[in-house]
Amino acid sequence: MFFGLVIGIAVFNRVQGDLLKKMLGFLVVFLSLRELYFLFGNTNSQTPVAKIKSGLYIFSSGIVHGVFASGGPLLVYILGKMNLSKSVFRSTIAVVWFAMNVLLVMSYIYSGRMNADSIKFSMMCIPALVLGSVIGEFLHHRVDEKLFKIFIFMILTLSGLSIVIR
Repeated sequence: MFFGLVIGIAVFNRVQGDLLKKMLGFLVVFLSLRELYFLFGNTNSQTPVAKIKSGLYIFSSGIVHGVFASGGPLLVYILGKMNLSKSVFRSTIAVVWFAMNVLLVMSYIYSGRMNADSIKFSMMCIPALVLGSVIGEFLHHRVDEKLFKIFIFMILTLSGLSIVIR
């Protein structure tokens, strides 16, 4: 994902466009609805994911993260297909996003895109981050694995739709 992030940051500094965003949104909606179909039906989509396929998704999520600061949907999609336990899924996502976002913020500071005003705004979001973490920790121990996956792919569907509609 790191190498994709570097490419994505380079692309972000040169190309930006609504068409790219909408294409990402449609891709996220398609993949999420596909997984929801399998989760609600009797069809099994949880065949082992080939390493090359998962590697391409992870690399692509790095590019998307560098361009849009939102590579999460592709990463969540492929990790959701790997049959990880909720705990492993959650800890993997947390570590990856922390590392990727530190690099992204460093690139924003270096390029002048992050300034005192944006840092103040980010600091105002800390209470929501803490509240979300507390609620997430509470729910983590109470939600069934299948229900968790359904919830994840529903959120991804809504995220993709919000990208398409904007």
